[in-house]
Amino acid sequence: MILFGWLAWLGLLASLAVHLSTFFPGGASAEWPGWFVLHLGVFVVFFPAVLMVVRRGLRKDLSWLSPLARTLLLLAFLYAFVNFGFVLAHSLDGSPATLEGRRVLRQRGSSPRGISEQEYEYRQRLVVRGFSGHWIIFYLFSILALTAGQRRSL
Repeated sequence: MILFGWLAWLGLLASLAVHLSTFFPGGASAEWPGWFVLHLGVFVVFFPAVLMVVRRGLRKDLSWLSPLARTLLLLAFLYAFVNFGFVLAHSLDGSPATLEGRRVLRQRGSSPRGISEQEYEYRQRLVVRGFSGHWIIFYLFSILALTAGQRRSL
């Protein structure tokens, strides 16, 4: 389980870096192939973390976490919720795509609308921002669950 704990730490740090980069031009976008590794990595560490919680008989109310750890997890959850709302609100008018060499927004039931290269890149970063906001919760929970009972880290 130590390996999964280290992987969870690496995943959390990478997720934070990727997430922060999406706020800046040239940051991680859906065209960057590495983002999918972090997406799959969530499952690699989350399932062993849940198994650890079940095996140790830890309570569902998270009382096994320190107040600081519960607060961090709650703040990460609230942030992911707000982040998802922001991304969703800015994505309602379509998703970025390349059609016949042109950058467009595609929306069901309507013709694609041409967009600038800057808007295309921004919307590609929004895709990753939506996912990476959630990765933070899963990696953080995994760290907390995998280290519960070993030492009082947070």
